[in-house]
Amino acid sequence: MAESAGTGTVRKVVMVSDATYGGAAIACRRLYSALRRQGRYRPRWIAGHGRYDLADLVAERRPGLGETLLRRAIARLQVPGGPDIRRYRAAANRWCNARDLRRLVVQERPAVVHLHNLHEWVSFRFLEMLPRDVPLVWSLHDMWPLTGYCFLALDCERYRDGCGEACPEAGMWGGMPRSVRAEWRRRQRFYLRNASRLVMVSPSAWGADMARQRFGNMVRVEKIANCLDLDTFRPLGSKAAVRETLGVPVHGPVVLLGAMGITTRAKGFDDIVTALGKVRQKHKMDFTVVAFGVVGEGVSLPGQWIHAGRIDDERLLNMYYNCADVFISASRVEMFGYTLAESIAAGTPCVAYRTGACSEIIRHGQTGYLAQPGSADDLADGLHRVLRLSISNQGQARQNCRTAAEETFGMAGPAARYADVMDDVVDRVGAQW
Repeated sequence: MAESAGTGTVRKVVMVSDATYGGAAIACRRLYSALRRQGRYRPRWIAGHGRYDLADLVAERRPGLGETLLRRAIARLQVPGGPDIRRYRAAANRWCNARDLRRLVVQERPAVVHLHNLHEWVSFRFLEMLPRDVPLVWSLHDMWPLTGYCFLALDCERYRDGCGEACPEAGMWGGMPRSVRAEWRRRQRFYLRNASRLVMVSPSAWGADMARQRFGNMVRVEKIANCLDLDTFRPLGSKAAVRETLGVPVHGPVVLLGAMGITTRAKGFDDIVTALGKVRQKHKMDFTVVAFGVVGEGVSLPGQWIHAGRIDDERLLNMYYNCADVFISASRVEMFGYTLAESIAAGTPCVAYRTGACSEIIRHGQTGYLAQPGSADDLADGLHRVLRLSISNQGQARQNCRTAAEETFGMAGPAARYADVMDDVVDRVGAQW
């Protein structure tokens, strides 16, 4: 649980995520690195599935014998009535996943368990399986811990007091529980019973406010920004040289957009396409569009766009930010907005809706433009304005962004704040193994 060091006791924290990919996993990995540098906690990252070379342990690679046999039995099970048996199989597999993940966590005997996203590989049952005396710190990367089903409640506020059976997000975030209200109440019971050993952490003031509206004074909520390596995401030399290396046209404005799921509804892909079209038609401005990220099934990007695909190498990603004159986002909700922060750290201003944490990342008029939510017209006007300013005074725009990033983001500050929170909950609750 703890080991001695020259300057004191080093405690172990097990960081748990459902996968090694996606925005939540990126935040987990960056904090993992920052904690290692900081030295007060020895982190161990356990992921449900994904790349074995990223996390310390990947649960799908270390299944228990009982769970393996059960999965085989489930796969062979044949019962009439297709949809019901598929639901049963999915639930049983997630139960097995939760047991595998729990076993690996317990074997580590940590002083504290640090939770990230869990909804892809396991169910809420995993939380109920953990030992009841181990302190928990849970980083919010979306709203799933606050609701009875959805990842982002968008315009719905029912999650605050119980969710409802007529869920407006039904089916939009994968399979649903039989009763959203019952699932919300199940989670509420867990929070009531474990509030003394649980801390919720949001990377934004907006997310912390949502959590406080959900929990009131029941659960402690803290705001700690996500880690961002300013040595990796930084301005490079000649923009023309970067573009030539990437195969992007050297001359003319370049607009960049990207996300893990670039064409999803929550990322506002349709609004981006509309806004880009308005800039061309209304303002008679021509530009190159570069997009990175995963394109969903049945969706295609406009043929004239350059699609860079999914980018896992952060050094390469930084080059794409550096090749652009502006980064555009139309996310309906952001718990943090990593792409915005990365772009600004690289010296590239951003245009986005004034939603969620976006207004905490972008300094309106200095490092970009915040448009009225849902207004593709305002998004287009902001894009035109930022493009004109960044092209006419590129050096100043880059400097404004970098200065803001150095004042706002980093690795050491968030790691120290997380260590403080973990120290506090461990000292108050402790853990008996």
